[in-house]
Amino acid sequence: GGYVTVTLGSQGSISIDKTGSLTFMPAMLEDVVDTMGAGDAYYALSAPTLFLSGSLELAAFIGNVAGSIEVGIPGLSDSISKEHFLRKLSGFWEDRG
Repeated sequence: GGYVTVTLGSQGSISIDKTGSLTFMPAMLEDVVDTMGAGDAYYALSAPTLFLSGSLELAAFIGNVAGSIEVGIPGLSDSISKEHFLRKLSGFWEDRG
């Protein structure tokens, strides 16, 4: 415990830990089709990442990857597949490298 995160839509997310340290993670902008479910996707992947790694920065990054995928899916009919998530993550690293 001891963490608070607020998603900021196209601005990314900001988190604070129990020591007062802030972590800002910019959004990974994509073509936005539907924002419904983006926050849910963020928390669905960032929470277990934080639990398993203890890294607020990694959790925010993973959450933003999930949110950026979700905004490209219309409605709430489809979930984010493991393959889609890994392709997005791979593309992120290729773009920077």
